[in-house]
Amino acid sequence: MRAREENGWALDPADLPRLLRGNTKAIVINSPHNPTGYHMGEALFREIIRVCDNHGIALFSDEVYRGLEHDDADRLPPASFHGWRR
Repeated sequence: MRAREENGWALDPADLPRLLRGNTKAIVINSPHNPTGYHMGEALFREIIRVCDNHGIALFSDEVYRGLEHDDADRLPPASFHGWRR
């Protein structure tokens, strides 16, 4: 997915399926994102997980900045938390 400044660095989930290739093995995400500060919402996070699960693609979630959200209520659970993924 391409983050664009004019969209507040928001990602468009419609971009994801067309970016997948037959040899796609993993999707890498980073949220909150450095340097933009963009933080994906729950709906986008769930959509990325759904796409990964449906296509047998690994999800690598770089969560080094997890915990730095401005509002704790916006914090997403760790991507490895299986209760979230189902």
